[in-house]
Amino acid sequence: MSCNLPYLKLCNRTIETQWSWISWIFLLLLFVLPDMYTAILICVITLIETWVVYELYNAREYAKKINEK
Repeated sequence: MSCNLPYLKLCNRTIETQWSWISWIFLLLLFVLPDMYTAILICVITLIETWVVYELYNAREYAKKINEK
């Protein structure tokens, strides 16, 4: 997800808020689903967390470049 500068903070908060809710749902599913699905769910959580961190890092780097100009 790429963000324009005026909406950079809003976009970061949206990503963080969405991930926060999704991660809680996934964590609850870990306790409800049978054992054979927990490994798959852990992999999905890890992949999504990696993507969220990557997007937030890119947004921060983009903001730094804009502020240097």
